[in-house]
Amino acid sequence: MITTRAAVLNEIGAPLELTDIRVDDPEPHEVRVSVSYAGLCHSDLHYMTGTVPTDVPVVVGHEVAGVVESVGSAVTSLRPGDRVTGALTPSCGGCVNCDAGRSTQCLRLDDVRRRQRSAFESVDGRPIDRLAAIGAFSQHILLRERALVRLPDDVPLHVGCLLSCCIVTGVGAVFRGAQVRPGSTVAVVGCGGVGSAIIQGARLAGASA
Repeated sequence: MITTRAAVLNEIGAPLELTDIRVDDPEPHEVRVSVSYAGLCHSDLHYMTGTVPTDVPVVVGHEVAGVVESVGSAVTSLRPGDRVTGALTPSCGGCVNCDAGRSTQCLRLDDVRRRQRSAFESVDGRPIDRLAAIGAFSQHILLRERALVRLPDDVPLHVGCLLSCCIVTGVGAVFRGAQVRPGSTVAVVGCGGVGSAIIQGARLAGASA
């Protein structure tokens, strides 16, 4: 277990509090990541304002990229020093949805996210929740091996963190949701982070100018 700093939401509607927390050691299939960048998604604001219910105290944030610091005993695909980005919805890799290429609809998501001890706790030992079992607004996080992807050398970490949610949500809406085909016409209402990713995805799909 290590001590690190995190922005903790202790009360709905109140400001985040930067404080020391403890982060557990990795379980066999987990990886501890030193966070380099975290994005602010509107979903985080929904939890902070109470629009979406959450237990408190909690560390929000789910768009994240960083460097692998340590790995569990069963981890085989990552090693300390690897540059990685996290996945909002990890998968088991073996249920019918995962086998069909629908890993974001993994039927064992709760099992994948479950761990024996609290990943985060206060310095006096009280459990602290993590948004989406990530809690990216912390200098260190724990994620399952299958919830991390090694970044290519030419992808900066500040760009890689957006791959966790913003970019895959927009591009996924193009290819998986709307199934845009070459020559299609696409209208995007609202060009924030996700909307901009939709525009780029539509271009990749061959939508007309």
